[in-house]
Parts: sequence; structure tokens; C-alpha cells
Amino acid sequence: MGKYLIESALLGQGLPGVTEGELESLWPENPDGEIAWMEAGTLITGGISKFVRFRKETENGARICYQNFETAAEQKRTGFLTASGTMKACEKMQVSYAVSCGIGGLKKQQPIEFCHDLLALKESRVSLIAASPKDMFDLEHTLKEAQKAGIYVSGCGDNVCNGYLFLQNPVEIPSDLKIMQDKNCLFLRKIPEKKRIQDDSIFEQALRYAKEAEKRGLLFHPSFNQKVDELTEGYASRIQLEALISNIRWLEENVTI
Repeated sequence: MGKYLIESALLGQGLPGVTEGELESLWPENPDGEIAWMEAGTLITGGISKFVRFRKETENGARICYQNFETAAEQKRTGFLTASGTMKACEKMQVSYAVSCGIGGLKKQQPIEFCHDLLALKESRVSLIAASPKDMFDLEHTLKEAQKAGIYVSGCGDNVCNGYLFLQNPVEIPSDLKIMQDKNCLFLRKIPEKKRIQDDSIFEQALRYAKEAEKRGLLFHPSFNQKVDELTEGYASRIQLEALISNIRWLEENVTI
């Protein structure tokens, strides 16, 4: 069993510009953690080669989060675990850390109940390593609500969070790093600003596309990622994969598991 678990929703649904072969070639060699997903209601963990086989065989897999994990298991569903779903898997396997990249957030004035990832952080004692809330959410409101809910947020040496794939207005967050075994922690390691997508019109186009796709019954986040990836010729997928791998390496280098 891995010492930490890695979310599969990004790897399975959010990187249309990265092939299975590229995933295997770019993946860290022998990481201490494993990727987590669900097959016919059973929680499965494994390395990149095992996951790649699952990704090849799985079309339109469910997105399984903290709140619907038990229902998905009872209904014997197959799918990919989001950040919060991976936290639930960590609880099941008595693992303390989940690794993600972009996470959910809140729109203006929404309460914390609208975000699966924040709710999981509020309720769980699993810590989450991520990059930032995704760009379609209100960053300042999201981080304020997280802290109001008692979630310890750290910039891991950086006192500002300013977006995910795009540059957003900066929000100040604590920069200190406290590894607390009995506290719900969100560690944010932002994608370097020089690597972000500089053309804001791409964000607006992708947002419109995802909203229309959702009306047609498609999943919002994969649709958004697909359009951003298309408009950046695969660049969005590459920087997200780089950020996820960077989070894995940071955890192994900075946290005693």
C-alpha cells in the first residue's frame, strides 16, 4: 500500500493532451504513493502502468467524490476519484495524505456546502496537497471560507495564491508550513507564474464551452479542461501534469510519512 494516495480524476479525465505512453514516461520512478480509483465499487490503488491500463479501458467513468463515495461503492460504479474522493480513499486505507492539483472552490457568496473538496477538508483529518482552487471559482471567497471552516491553509513558503492555470488577483495566505497530524490541512503549491496561460480570452472561451456542454449532459470540468487544452495545443495538460508530479516530489521531500 502507498504511503499517500494520488487523485485519478485529473489523470483519467483532465489531461486530454497527454497520451498513456507520455504518462508512463513522465511519471516519477518508484514513488512512495499510489493512484486511487474505483472499479465496480471496489477501491483500487496502483502504480502508473496499472492505472494506464484502466484509463485505456474506461470511457465516461464516474467522478467520485468524498460525499458520493459510499453510494458509488454500493452501486458498484466504476470511475475516477476527485481530490475529495481520494481523501475518502485515504480514510479507508488509513493514509494521512492525498495529492491533487487543481481543486474545487466556491462562487461568490456560496457557502462551503457547494464545494466537495472544502467539505471533505472540513470533515476529514486527511491532509491535501494541491496547486490552487480552479480558475472558474472566486479565489478570495473560497480561501476565506476554507479558513473560516477551520481548515489550515499553507502556501508552503509562499504567502500568496493567485490562481491555477491563469493569473488571478492575489490572495494572501499563511506561508508557514506546519505538519499537523490531527488537523485538516490544505497545502497549496502554485504553478509558477511564468508557466501560466497568459491569454485570458482562452479562459472565457473554455468557460462558455463548458457551460454549454453541461447543458447537454456532459461533465463541466472535463469539458473545460478539454477546451483549454485544445486552445493551448496541449500545453494546459502538460503544465497540470508537471504540477501534480511536483506535488508528489514535494511531499516525499518535505513530509515524514
